[in-house]
Amino acid sequence: MSERFARARLLFQDNYDKLSSKKVLICGLGGVGGMCFSSLARVGINVSGIDKDYFEASNQNRQLHSENIGLSKASVFAEFYKANCYELLITKESFLEFLKDKEFDLIIDCIDDVKAKCDIAEIAYEKGISFISSGGAAKRIDPLKLKVANWDKTKMCALAKAVRLELKKRRFKGKFKMAYSEEEPMCVGLGSFMGMTASMGLLLSSLAIKQLMK
Repeated sequence: MSERFARARLLFQDNYDKLSSKKVLICGLGGVGGMCFSSLARVGINVSGIDKDYFEASNQNRQLHSENIGLSKASVFAEFYKANCYELLITKESFLEFLKDKEFDLIIDCIDDVKAKCDIAEIAYEKGISFISSGGAAKRIDPLKLKVANWDKTKMCALAKAVRLELKKRRFKGKFKMAYSEEEPMCVGLGSFMGMTASMGLLLSSLAIKQLMK
């Protein structure tokens, strides 16, 4: 074991070999997903990522590696972490096709598109893959207001509410945890603060670790 993961091994001890053998897929490599990806990769977990977007100047207030303006997020994360990352627009059809020749122990959803979030949740449930999802991290500044609940028990978060309504409309029967904020929004537009997006991503990575050690 190289020094790169030595302190992770000290922390997780007998669980480390189990953790490092797991395969995790993170959907979305923005402010939340990028931090979650980095946190898990630095533990030594086999992390893959999906993102269809390219870095823009407006990403630089909150997103890791956003100095790479004009490059695809997937390609930048793949190069920096020596990981498998894919440029893919997630729909039910494209995600099913993507999973045909791949296996994951956990899928983490960090995207903003409600339909796609629900598609991922349904597919993970149907395939028996553990799943964790993120609510919205924009418009807020207080990470102490972050909460974790089953998807149908979230409060205050507009994105989580939209997911809740859509999944109920689909008669979704599964259970999964969502990280979300109970802080009142501070603005109307998508104002954002890295202290909040990063905290959301790190919370998701902590939930992931706990799930993978079960």
